[in-house]
Amino acid sequence: MSIETTFYGGFPRGKNFISLYSKFLKNDISREEFYKKTEAIVLGLIRKLSEYDVKIGTDGIFIWDDIFAPFSKALSSVEANGLYRFFDNNFYLRIPVVKGKISYEKCITCDWYRRIINRIKEERIEYTLRAVLPGYALFAFYSDDKYYNDKTRMLRDYHKVLLEEIESLRGIGIEDIELHDPALLCKEIPSKISEKSIDLYKSLNKQVISKVWVITYFRYSYFDRLESLIKDTNFIIHIDLVENSSIMDNLLSLMDGGTLSLGIVDARNTKLEKVRQLKTIIEKFREKVDKIYIAPNTFMEFIPERIAYRKVRILSNLSRKYR
Repeated sequence: MSIETTFYGGFPRGKNFISLYSKFLKNDISREEFYKKTEAIVLGLIRKLSEYDVKIGTDGIFIWDDIFAPFSKALSSVEANGLYRFFDNNFYLRIPVVKGKISYEKCITCDWYRRIINRIKEERIEYTLRAVLPGYALFAFYSDDKYYNDKTRMLRDYHKVLLEEIESLRGIGIEDIELHDPALLCKEIPSKISEKSIDLYKSLNKQVISKVWVITYFRYSYFDRLESLIKDTNFIIHIDLVENSSIMDNLLSLMDGGTLSLGIVDARNTKLEKVRQLKTIIEKFREKVDKIYIAPNTFMEFIPERIAYRKVRILSNLSRKYR
């Protein structure tokens, strides 16, 4: 068994970026200057993470306000509306309002990710960049559908957009795709949406070459949906074991080799975990999987930047113990 440290979604925005973004919003700097200076901040993040032996992760998704923002800006049929609370957190996003048929017009995230992946190559940093996109149930859960009157129909078109976007990202050298979908397992999601989402994940599994990571987090209400993802796809599934420690035995019974991602440090709490306590969890999976990615349970924008780095370092110290 091998163990590798990673993280998902957004990294906390430091003071330098917050100041830079404020200037951009006030039109004190141009978009190009904003992008170039943000590139430098992202490269600083990646270099520091590399010092902790983190070889794979995101760009921190600094330039977008939330996970839906790239779609709201790039698709003519979708626009961003007012702020909405993200589950039960003090974190807000702008919901995507679907005004017309969702169709692919151009690569939604390529311009930015091309910049970052080119800089990683120029700097010769050993780091695999994952692109971050909304999963099916998450998109349906938060979207305001003013066109389809049936979110399962909307998801069929969203599926086509995802296929095109994933292929476009492959074209610029990004092979790892991170689909965030905490809504899939939450109690509030309608069953017809979750069933359609599972079906579309199975279709995606057959249709793409890229490595897909499905990122679930927060409190689970439907273990059977998680079971379906693990059994019926080749995706790397991220499990939030901080919020869902009670599923441990059921999860272990499902595993027979393969790769799994375990969220074992709390990204919504500043308390620092002990390596020896985390090791107890890893030991349970040693004989059940071939490779484990260990990570924070969710994205880390809930906690201060310095705490986020310390939590990643704790995970890195743990992974070193298995080399």
